[in-house]
Amino acid sequence: MSLYLKIEDASSLLFSDAKTRVASPALYLGWQAEQIETRGIARVWRAADRLEARVNHGRWITDCLACASGVYTHPAWRLACCANCGAIYNDVEFPANIAEITRLLLERPRRETQNWDGEALWRLRGENALHRLAS
Repeated sequence: MSLYLKIEDASSLLFSDAKTRVASPALYLGWQAEQIETRGIARVWRAADRLEARVNHGRWITDCLACASGVYTHPAWRLACCANCGAIYNDVEFPANIAEITRLLLERPRRETQNWDGEALWRLRGENALHRLAS
């Protein structure tokens, strides 16, 4: 059973503890504030940078430019909240062909093989064919 965000579930983010679920940008910001307070970090802060989303083990994530942590993100929200340094990114870019990327990755039965880091669709199709998955 996967403990990660399901890329097929666009309604919320499910964190790796398999309990924490946030279903809106406001709840995501609240979750981050709680994490920052728990860790004793001085403050949350807005970053002006634009980040690019990728899929790692079936999760839409991006990388915090301030501390290099992997940060959950959501296609509808375009928001990333770093729980390690307090950065808030309001400009996360997702690919135009997100539906096809998602479809191809969901053909892969194991969450750890559902990865996309900007490669072309033909490459995803080729990887699926190599492993005899539907396309």
